[in-house]
Amino acid sequence: MEPIMWLVLILATAVCAYMAWNIGANDVANACEEAANAFLPIVFN
Repeated sequence: MEPIMWLVLILATAVCAYMAWNIGANDVANACEEAANAFLPIVFN
């Protein structure tokens, strides 16, 4: 993978883990899925 993709994945994972720690896993999983679905097409296209 390209370095920028690694950076994006690590950052997204860190943000999701932080939110999960503070809010609760269910809401965060939904939010992360929405964010990934919104963001990944931009990265790959």
